[in-house]
Amino acid sequence: MTSGRIIADAFDQLRLYTSQREASEHIALLLLISTIGKLQNDYMSLGLKFERLDEFLDLYSTNTIDREQILIKTIEDLQYRNPHIFIGLTSIVNNSIPARVSRDTWKMLQALPLPTLEHGLISTGPLIEDLLRRGAVSDREGKTLVTPEPILRLMVGLTYPQEGQSIHDPTCGAGSCLIAAARYVASNGGDPTNLRLSGQDINPRALALCGLNLAAHGLINVDLRQGDTLAEPKFVDAQELEQFDLILTTPPLGLKQPTPPFRSFGRWHPSMLSKSRADVAFLLHAAAATKQGGKVALLAPLSLLFRTGVEADARESLLRAERVEAVISLPPGALPYSNVSTALVVLRAQEMQKPVWMFNAQSVLLNWREEDRAAVIDNVNSILEDCKNAVIGHLSRPVSFDELDSNNFNLDPNVFVKGNKLQVDPESIFAELKMLEESFVKADEFWKSSFEKMIHFID
Repeated sequence: MTSGRIIADAFDQLRLYTSQREASEHIALLLLISTIGKLQNDYMSLGLKFERLDEFLDLYSTNTIDREQILIKTIEDLQYRNPHIFIGLTSIVNNSIPARVSRDTWKMLQALPLPTLEHGLISTGPLIEDLLRRGAVSDREGKTLVTPEPILRLMVGLTYPQEGQSIHDPTCGAGSCLIAAARYVASNGGDPTNLRLSGQDINPRALALCGLNLAAHGLINVDLRQGDTLAEPKFVDAQELEQFDLILTTPPLGLKQPTPPFRSFGRWHPSMLSKSRADVAFLLHAAAATKQGGKVALLAPLSLLFRTGVEADARESLLRAERVEAVISLPPGALPYSNVSTALVVLRAQEMQKPVWMFNAQSVLLNWREEDRAAVIDNVNSILEDCKNAVIGHLSRPVSFDELDSNNFNLDPNVFVKGNKLQVDPESIFAELKMLEESFVKADEFWKSSFEKMIHFID
């Protein structure tokens, strides 16, 4: 039986007792503990600390009465000894699932192939990612915790994560961006465990899933902290904002909550903040938290790039500092859980007298469906190749500061690059119409002949 079939059967079993999201999370939690148990030496060498795991492994398959307590004690031990990565993990324990059913699920998971280390990452990771994505499909809140794969590929492909870098996500959700960076490093021959990964999120459940997700991939050198990134950034050193080599983030889109007078930490002048939207504050936070020579890839609502007022002032400030490297407008449906038009903004942390690279990808297929995956990967690679080689065409071109200035510092690529348009070829249309006409004539002759034969037969 394949891994996918085993996971699907376990999922279907739990769905009889709980929601789709909770079933996915419970299986992911059991799968993480199973993976740590099977790769104890590897996890210890990575720096993970645990004590009660062997007790859990001995008792959980047979004990039904104390099933919940055994699980909670095991998780509490992991949290206590590894607080940098496991935060609120006990909140994922699902008390509505009968002990017998949870035990049976555990036994089903033991039939999975033994986890292995592949390019420095543990093979169980993608299974847990898929579980979390499956759970997010039915959960309004959960949908924002995972970032679609095409967007992640674009983000890392535009910023080139490197072994040894500090990589941060100030709105980390379930850790999609951090894992994408590690996977990029591994695929390019680097050691993903030699990354300093960190993240902050206001949602405790998000952080619990983030730690679970990262650990399942074998990423233990992580620092996760809970809190509101805008109001109370947790990564602060001597009252100054800590800076990172790379920031990858997909903040809440169009967050319509008034922005109070937050402490600046060098992130902004109060006059730059919108009184109704937090989008510009996330952008300015990411810009300020980047080291000299570093980069930012941030998913933003497209409207942030053309709204007037304080947001135009913030864009002007970043452009005058020569911080904006590229902007890619994404197609409708790039985010399956939102109708908001979006764009990727790439910032650099040093002044470079270069124009802003604009790419209009609104006509490019980037929706991640099973039947479209190969085409989507080709499209992502094509966008990255064009950006890397500065290909000027109908989808992309450089835009100078003077041109941006004359457009009120509008950063919407659709203003500067019109993208694909429907090409009308009159001759081909005429040929198609001629063929249709001939088909209709033949069909008409056929039915007339058939009708005459039927009349003749009746007579």
